[in-house]
Amino acid sequence: MKLLELRVRALLCSVFILGILSFAPANAQNFDQCLPDCQNDNFTLMGMLPPILLAVPGQPGCSLEVNYGYRNACGLWNDFFIYSIQAIGTCSQSFLTDPNAIMQTATTLLLMSNPPIDMMMNKVGPTKPSCGNVNCVTNWRVSKGSCWKAYGGGLFGPCETSGCCLQPFQICRDFCDNITVQNLAPATGGGCLVAEIGCVTVCQ
Repeated sequence: MKLLELRVRALLCSVFILGILSFAPANAQNFDQCLPDCQNDNFTLMGMLPPILLAVPGQPGCSLEVNYGYRNACGLWNDFFIYSIQAIGTCSQSFLTDPNAIMQTATTLLLMSNPPIDMMMNKVGPTKPSCGNVNCVTNWRVSKGSCWKAYGGGLFGPCETSGCCLQPFQICRDFCDNITVQNLAPATGGGCLVAEIGCVTVCQ
């Protein structure tokens, strides 16, 4: 029943965000094809992968439901694309009014969560090392709209005039099975293409 609810919510989010993008001006990105490189390697479309529910550390009862896509880019990079984020539960008001904090939290938790994907794709996340070793991978990246806002009801998504940005990450798992995520470089790409009420840059 829980899985069915998540799939229904993902479908509703997909319709909502795609409806927004269908009215975007000509200079806005098509977020189903926001490809920074490796143009022949598309992301899975929104709704093809089930949304993942991620508990927010330090906020009991607060979770983020992330709709995302995945691709293996040029046989080298493992890329996520974040389509939309739905805040669920008892999240703090300051958190719910900060799209950038929502995005950065969702990005880190998504990379740490090692979500399952289709068996035809490469395994997501670093391989768990034997106890006593530290295993790090540096071929993970996250792509997203560069300008986001809150649409109400805890739903966050790209603004109509958003560009795209891309950021590389290092993911490490230590001998205690703790996973850490670190930015390898500043995000490339622009912010908000034009001033739009409620929109903020989420590229860092």
